[in-house]
Amino acid sequence: MTCLAFRLRTVADLLPGIHRAAGASNAVEEVDRAETQDLIGIPVAQWADTDSQLEQFVSQHSAAREAELAQLLHRRIRRQIDLIEPGMRDVRGFRVQPIDWSKIPTT
Repeated sequence: MTCLAFRLRTVADLLPGIHRAAGASNAVEEVDRAETQDLIGIPVAQWADTDSQLEQFVSQHSAAREAELAQLLHRRIRRQIDLIEPGMRDVRGFRVQPIDWSKIPTT
């Protein structure tokens, strides 16, 4: 098998997982946004704003709501893992050969 054929086969194998992840990402982002909004008690207009809103919330409430915040972040990370896990089957147990960068010419 040529290098190009191998690359094309790898891409073809990964595409279904990438399509599933892309399709599910909007739903995951919506749940993240809604849960953040429920915790902090103010509307979060867009998913991209959730982290900055959470940072403000933490600076205002410090450790008083730490358990709730930790649970929220755990759920967010779990959703991300669940989203990408199907596409990760080909790289489980995969090892990368270390590169001795001192042997690579820089000029």
